Amino acid sequence: MGRIDRIPFISGVLAAIITGAASYVAGVKTSTVYLRMIVMMLVFFIIGMYVRKTIRDIKKELQNKKEEQEGLEKSKENPGSGDGKTAPDSINPQMQSDADAGKDKPQKQQAHKLDLSAGVGDDGFQPLEIGKAVSSKLKEQKGKTA
Repeated sequence: MGRIDRIPFISGVLAAIITGAASYVAGVKTSTVYLRMIVMMLVFFIIGMYVRKTIRDIKKELQNKKEEQEGLEKSKENPGSGDGKTAPDSINPQMQSDADAGKDKPQKQQAHKLDLSAGVGDDGFQPLEIGKAVSSKLKEQKGKTA
């Protein structure tokens, strides 16, 4: 985590050094070189702060997803009611403590579950009548050509 904290400083210093060297080689007055270095240092320091915040947010999100996945694995290992649904407190213990700490805070959204079981059980699907007509016509065409 130490390297991530130093990103704004490192980016600002590198930008100032590069700007100073390029300005010195170009033969610019020293006061102008210093001014350019200060501006570049501030600009790249701000950019570095944005990059650091983005990296921290990504790490935080990955940690939350990892904890949620571990909670789902634990709930699969210990089935509670047998209907396939997990208890809300078994998904993420941190969410439960957050809910207890502040009732007025907005709740985190849970991941959507998709039912990917195809052909299992009777779901009431009826094929269209046009499909039957097309398949019977194809059978007739095959019978005539053979």
